[in-house]
Amino acid sequence: MDYPNLSAEYLTGVVTGIEVSTEYPLTRLFGGLTLDFDGNVARWDQRTVNRTQDKRFEGRHSLATPTDAQGITSKTSEMFVNFKKRTIFPEDLDGLRKVGGPSTEFDRANANVAWMLEDMKRLYHDEPWEYMIASSLLNTMSVTVSGKTVAPDFGLASTHNLTEATSWSVGTTDIDSTVETIKRVLAVDANKTPVMALCGRNIFGYLRKNSAVKSWFQNQTGSSSTFGSMQGDVLSNLFGIEWRTFRHGFFVAGTFYPYIPDDTVIFIPVPDRTWFQIHRGSVRHPSTVFGAVTDFAKTYGLASWSRLSDEPPSATAFMRWAGLAIPVFPDAYVVLDVTP
Repeated sequence: MDYPNLSAEYLTGVVTGIEVSTEYPLTRLFGGLTLDFDGNVARWDQRTVNRTQDKRFEGRHSLATPTDAQGITSKTSEMFVNFKKRTIFPEDLDGLRKVGGPSTEFDRANANVAWMLEDMKRLYHDEPWEYMIASSLLNTMSVTVSGKTVAPDFGLASTHNLTEATSWSVGTTDIDSTVETIKRVLAVDANKTPVMALCGRNIFGYLRKNSAVKSWFQNQTGSSSTFGSMQGDVLSNLFGIEWRTFRHGFFVAGTFYPYIPDDTVIFIPVPDRTWFQIHRGSVRHPSTVFGAVTDFAKTYGLASWSRLSDEPPSATAFMRWAGLAIPVFPDAYVVLDVTP
């Protein structure tokens, strides 16, 4: 008797259909910028732009003059590959056969398998993706693939990796001036406009204590609502930018480890593939649940499948994915440490 609920098509559909939790806001923000590649190697063209004002004007019959060149550097890196497995035990296999038992047994077994896959996806896919996106923006990515450390350099220039002159913990710091400076840096270097600030867990506290910011909110909304306006996870249109706190973005591996450092802000333009891409590698999986493997199928990014086992009687559920998050135009955003 076959197990259609354990086929690669079914299980991959289950895991890819699980919505990314709000615990992983970076994945939700950048998750749609995907490109698919065969194999487990990411290839991209890193862009730089040299922009100067053109004060030369050619007449009607003049020859064309050269324009400023856009720099293209072809780069490659191994993708982050994760491959995990768990056992589906006999009691669930009995229910999944849909033979000789009530439909409630099938529903229970199916739900147990779906829950197991969701837990695997959260631990071994969603959390690593959140780490990868954050560390790629910070240019600090370092992952281990098959015992080998992969630490791609995404080319974040020192002029886009800044440290504030006066700490934002000082209530009189001129935050507005810093934001305007960053806007000009992005306009000159990339012809981009920052629309969002991705904030470490201390940033909103500094904003609440800043005298100019408090005064602005009081003038806009009245003092009685100032406190409430600054207690959520999003501040809209402060200095023309939407501020999002990522104080909930962390994992604990013996110690507390935030994805975005506590005193860091990442200023970004609208997320799109011109400056940020997610490359998904191909994943091969058997086309059968049991018996000899006669063929392999292929999907991109995340895949799940299973194989029946004899000893002990059970099935093994596999989950594999390959991918890399890449700021292909590193001049398009700015990382700011607000505490010198």
